[in-house]
Amino acid sequence: MDKITLTTFKNEELTYRKFVFSGGEIQIRLDETDIIPVEVVIRADLRTASGIMELLLVTDALRQKYVSATKIHLTLPYLPYARQDRVCSPGEAFSLEVMCRLLNSQNYAIIELWDVHSPVSLKFLPNAYNVSVADLIDGSKMPADISGRSLFSSTVFVSPDKGAINRVSGCAEKFNRPMIVSEKIRDPKTGIITGTKIVDGDMERIDRGDVKCDGGFLMIDDICDGGRTFIELAKVLRPMTTGKIRLYVTHLIASQGFDVFKGLIDEIYTSNCFHEDVPDFVHIV
Repeated sequence: MDKITLTTFKNEELTYRKFVFSGGEIQIRLDETDIIPVEVVIRADLRTASGIMELLLVTDALRQKYVSATKIHLTLPYLPYARQDRVCSPGEAFSLEVMCRLLNSQNYAIIELWDVHSPVSLKFLPNAYNVSVADLIDGSKMPADISGRSLFSSTVFVSPDKGAINRVSGCAEKFNRPMIVSEKIRDPKTGIITGTKIVDGDMERIDRGDVKCDGGFLMIDDICDGGRTFIELAKVLRPMTTGKIRLYVTHLIASQGFDVFKGLIDEIYTSNCFHEDVPDFVHIV
């Protein structure tokens, strides 16, 4: 479900109502208030294409009503279409570029992104900055057993593929933890993930006993969609530790639900969950 909230820099809340016309169009009307905002922060948790249109209308409504609101800041944890960061086949749209053109047309003062999937995004958004996964994990909202040094003192960080190395190495460096890197095994005919293997990192130190795995493993990545990558990796990690197998993903889509993780991944942590109701082993931080 899309969710858009408005606050001033004094942490005052602005509210609005959304109307849907019979033709399918939506309209936005800001509620009456005595607040006269100068700077407004929009937080937009966008899950659908309709939510993108709602964001554009909310932005316009602010400018229509409040001439004083000269600066509008946008917090956009998940950037829609960041995963479509190139044209793969002739005739396809360059979806990320289209999305970024829409955002640029709104003249936001600053756009804050969380662990954006593709660095190409920042090339198209000159006024955007990216909050790294290392900073998100170390944030004040993290529970003590994740952000506290007690867990990090014994946990091995895991990059689920080579594409996540920079994310995970940044966390490993920040918390002075060992890391290992895995690689997906795909069926060459279908492209379906059939397994995974450890290919790099501190495996030699683990094999020698220099690095203990009793504290478990923490897999780290930006997005969990169906979860197959982490499920197959957890199967490989499970025999290597008596501790817990944990997963941190910035954006938890979980398109196949949560039952697929049971018995394989003990705890999941996320900063941006696409679900309102989650089981006990999923923690929104």
